[in-house]
Amino acid sequence: MSGGVLGALFAVGSAGGLFLGGHQFLKHSLCTGSHHEISTLVSTLFAGTFALSAGLLLLVLYEILGVVQEDFLRLHWRFNLWCVVLLLLVVLPFVHIYTFLSQSLGAPPGRAVAVSLFLHACLLYAFYRFGDKAGAPSVDSSGTFSGWLGLFTMAQAVRSHPKPSN
Repeated sequence: MSGGVLGALFAVGSAGGLFLGGHQFLKHSLCTGSHHEISTLVSTLFAGTFALSAGLLLLVLYEILGVVQEDFLRLHWRFNLWCVVLLLLVVLPFVHIYTFLSQSLGAPPGRAVAVSLFLHACLLYAFYRFGDKAGAPSVDSSGTFSGWLGLFTMAQAVRSHPKPSN
């Protein structure tokens, strides 16, 4: 078997295993004792985020151990990083805005999608303009901005999924 095929099988197998591991971690460790059902969308997004994040760590291990070819490793790094960026900048904010509008405010699905797309486009434009004004971001400024973005996203997630009253 060639190194490229072996590397591809390794990547697909590890990504699938990490996805299943993230799903099981959410189900059996994080949500132990929780009395409400976790939606399929939330568990899938968590498992995907877990798989991509742990996949970055796994790529570091692959590089240290020399398990896969360098060309494939570079391609996998790029693919994984683009998936993480798309997840953090496109998928998760849109889902949180849509969930907030539809569940907390009771907006009809069609209107919630339209308003979510508009608000998300405004946030992406603000994100783009922030990068344009700040120039090339330093590690400190991008870390701070990512922290604020993560804090905002988590606050929206908590507001969108209230705990049931006893």
